[in-house]
Order: sequence, then structure tokens, then C-alpha cells
Amino acid sequence: MQSLRLAITLAALSVVVLSTNGTADDPHPSPAPARGTTRVPPASPRRPVAEAEERSGHNHAESGVDYYPENQLLGDVFEEDYAGNDCGFGNCGRCRNCCGTLCNPGGCGMYVRADYLLWSTKGMHVPALVTTGDPAVTAIPAGVINEDGSLPGNTQVLFGNDLINNQGRSGGRIVIGMYVNPCWAVEGDYFGLADQRTAFRSDATGNTFVGIPFFDESNDGLPAVFTVAPGAGGPLGSVNIDAVTRFQGANIRFLRNLCCWEGCGPSWWDGCPIPLAKRFDLLLGYRYNRLDDSLTINQQHSIQGTVRDGSDVFDTENTFNGFDLGTSLRFRRACWSLDLTAKIGIGNTRSVVTIDGVALQSNVQQTPGGSILAVSSNSGRFVNTSFTMLPEVGLDLGYQINPCWRFRTGYTLMYWCGVYRPGDQIDQHINPNLWPPLPINGNNAGLWPQYPGRASDFWAQGVNFGLEARW
Repeated sequence: MQSLRLAITLAALSVVVLSTNGTADDPHPSPAPARGTTRVPPASPRRPVAEAEERSGHNHAESGVDYYPENQLLGDVFEEDYAGNDCGFGNCGRCRNCCGTLCNPGGCGMYVRADYLLWSTKGMHVPALVTTGDPAVTAIPAGVINEDGSLPGNTQVLFGNDLINNQGRSGGRIVIGMYVNPCWAVEGDYFGLADQRTAFRSDATGNTFVGIPFFDESNDGLPAVFTVAPGAGGPLGSVNIDAVTRFQGANIRFLRNLCCWEGCGPSWWDGCPIPLAKRFDLLLGYRYNRLDDSLTINQQHSIQGTVRDGSDVFDTENTFNGFDLGTSLRFRRACWSLDLTAKIGIGNTRSVVTIDGVALQSNVQQTPGGSILAVSSNSGRFVNTSFTMLPEVGLDLGYQINPCWRFRTGYTLMYWCGVYRPGDQIDQHINPNLWPPLPINGNNAGLWPQYPGRASDFWAQGVNFGLEARW
């Protein structure tokens, strides 16, 4: 019995040994079953893995999925044929520029931006210049105004006592720039708005009263009115007013990069790697701004059956010249961009005010020179200069629509103090003895009107839409 058990044991051991030797000697073994594998992007061969992990800010030992390397210009990249999770990685993500990057423009050293502007500006204030009323009411003269700006019951303002030329209007802006190297760039720009115009026409019939209100300094400054058309079947008359505002500016500046960063990060939509960048620049250059206003008041009325034509002109020109100092902060996230700009102009504002009046009767110029609001006492050319700080802020949101073109939309606000506007230079305190064709007499009314020399502030703000091209 024991011999039988020993024989069975020896036979089993022989089968195991033969089976093992047969497998080792097989020249074509069967392949092992395939198992699932996960391919992760390797570290850049240019630096050790530990350094790459530290630089990217992720712990690769914990998770192979959370890996967003930096841009090719700065370090780690995915393998060229890697396309995990259907995400395109060319140059660290989608939406490449035509060449270069935010921190290193490379061959894209030139750029042009063209914007359509839809801006509004602060209007000019004008006093009540044309009024009407009921000439049959004698208790309160028709068309007069009070010193504090309030209106008597027999006065309606036809023009003035309000802001004019404050509506939105179109304009354009062009920027041309060039990167000298990754740290320095130079650019210049020009913008201009379409002229803003306000026109008033009052052709009075024989039953309509039309007048120009003032304060009579020959009668202790009491309210009075210059009658253009007396109404009540009297002679005809008219008042035509034109106001024009023009605003434009130009800059040339250097951009000095203070810091810049480029890398990759997850998309907010699908988690795929996308390029990220941010750049902070110092701006230093020269700024020029110009604001021109004009206000022309033409009257035609009858004096003892003779037609008299008069014209009062108030014209202002404000010019700023100075240094332009500011900063620019730019962000890039895949195809989207956000640019923030803040700068201030530090320099001098030169304001020129021109006041002139003329009256013609039977096509003959009358003396002394002048008309109604502009006479010999306040006519002339007046120049004022003042130190000025002109701040400006801007915001632009952009989208890369193809490798070399970017769509942009944004907002701009600028503020300018110490400017002279025509409406502020009208003095309604008048000595009627200075009106032509009456001679100047020797009463004690004084030289009225006078040049007020009043300054005010100005702002411009609005949105822009445009394109940027790089090459």
C-alpha cells in the first residue's frame, strides 16, 4: 500500500516538472491579456521631473490628471502627439496667435487697432438767449428773466437755460504700435469725434413776440429784453443760433514691461488645458487734446422800417499738451483677452476765447463795433494758460477670431478740468448805450457787458468696437 502511494506521488511530480520545462522552451508564447493603461504627459527633457513639477505648481505623485504645463517659451509642454480627452494642445492649448505670445511677440512685432467710437461729451451750458411771452400783458414785461435764473410768469424760454451738444456721436480711433523687443514697445494713436451741432431757428410772425433777455445796467441792472419781433402785428424778425463742438486727441508713448507671466490652466468650460498670460507695462509719452466750441447768434429785426442784421460770435479753443504717464494690465485666457489701462496727462492747458460782434444796417457796418451780446466792452481775444492733470481710464474685452485678428470692444472715460466754453463767456449785464448805431454817451452805466473769463470742466466717455491686426 505504501509502495503504491509513493509511485503516485513520483508520477505527479514528473508531470509538473515536464509542464514547466515545456512552457519555458516554447519559442512563441501566447501574449498576456491586455490591461487598461493611462498615458500621462512626460516632463520636459530639458529639466528634471522634480523641477518641472515644482515649476508647474502641481503634485504629479498624487494625480496624473491634474497636469497643466507652462507655455513652450517658458518650459514644460505636452508631447506633440498627445491628445488626451480630445483636447487640442498645440502650443499649450487652443487658439494660438499668428506668431509669438504676449510676453514674447517674436515675429509679430507690428500691430494696428482700428475702433469705431460711440461717445458722449459734457455739453456746454448756455443762458436763456431767446424768449417769448405775451406782449399784451403789461404787469410783467414779456420775455424777461430774473437774476437767479428763474422765469417770471410771462416768459417762456425758446433757446438756452440748459446744456447743449451733449448727445452721443460717432468717431474713430486708430492705434499703430511696434515691439522693439519683448520689454519695449512704442505706439501712437489718434482719435476724433464727429462735430456735434445744435441749431435753432425762430422766424417770428407778426403776432409772435421774440426777444433776447438781458439786465439793463443803465437802469440799475433791472431785467429787460431786446425786442427782435414785437408781435401784435408789428414788423417781422428772426433769431438763428448755431453751436458746434469738436473734440480730438493724439498720443505717442513708450511701453516698458515690468512683469509678464505665461502658462497653462484648465478651461472653465471643459477642463482642457488652455494658454494663460498676463502682462503689466508702464506707459510714458506725450499727449495732445483739443476741444473747440463756437456759438453764433444771428438776429434780423427792423428799426424804424430799416432792416438791421446783427451777429454775435463766441468762440473757444482749448489745447492740452503734456506728459502721459500710466499703466497697462493685460490678461489672456485662451481666445479671450482683457486689457485695463489707467493714465494721467500732466501738462498745460491753453485756452483762447474770441468774442466778436457786428451789425449791418442797409448793408453798412455800424459803429461802435458790436451787436447785442458782443459789443466794444467785451469783444477781443483772451488767452489763459493753466496747469492741468487730465486722467483717463479704459477697458477692452477682446476675442481672437483667427490667428492674426482680434475683435475688441471696450469703454473709455476721460476728464478735463479748467476748460473755457462759449456759454460761460456770455455776460447778460449790458449797457444799451453801447449798442450800435447808438453813440457812446457819458452816463454812469459803465462798460457792460464784460469778459467773464469763467472756466468749467469737461468729460468724454463711451464705448468702442474694433479690430486688431498683428503681423
